[in-house]
Amino acid sequence: MCTVAHLIVRRMRGRPRDSHHNARLTGITYVVSGNQDAIAVSVVAHYADEISHLFPKLIRRAERLRVVPTQEKVPPEVRRYLEEASKCYIYGRFIACIIVCRSAIEFAIRERLLSRGQERALSAMKNQRSDSLWSLIDLARDVFPRVLKPTLDDADEIRRAARDAVHISEPKPETCKDMFIKTRGVIGELYSSPEKSGL
Repeated sequence: MCTVAHLIVRRMRGRPRDSHHNARLTGITYVVSGNQDAIAVSVVAHYADEISHLFPKLIRRAERLRVVPTQEKVPPEVRRYLEEASKCYIYGRFIACIIVCRSAIEFAIRERLLSRGQERALSAMKNQRSDSLWSLIDLARDVFPRVLKPTLDDADEIRRAARDAVHISEPKPETCKDMFIKTRGVIGELYSSPEKSGL
């Protein structure tokens, strides 16, 4: 049996993707608006087409990733956010990636401050509503060994890039990629051997 949905899929197959692709999809959706199955199939076909064009880039980005070398166990919260940032990076969702990178850094620095006995300072910051990432980095500069200064500078650069992505304008994909790579470096440094990091 040949339904309207099958005809839509057949008409979309084999067509080169061009600037009118979305207009065709919209037009098809309106033409068959009385048939919910046809609409569902046309939406699926649209996203399948989109993914087929993204797939080679997705594979290239995934191939470049390596495991972040750490010598201490990374807490589950930090690991989860870094995994999410990795997925955003692989799928080319660069704005989301940079924002999640910022969160991974915040969780990591807070946890490292707690491991250095800074519960009271963190509690005071929270009570004063000044427990932003900027404040955490500032406290870490006073508490962490000097060898981590470049790491904290990178953390602050990631913080500023994420802030700008949220409040000012969309960052360039290259900026997001750089911040993602720096985030992996910051996490790696914060959870490296105590001899290396001093933590």
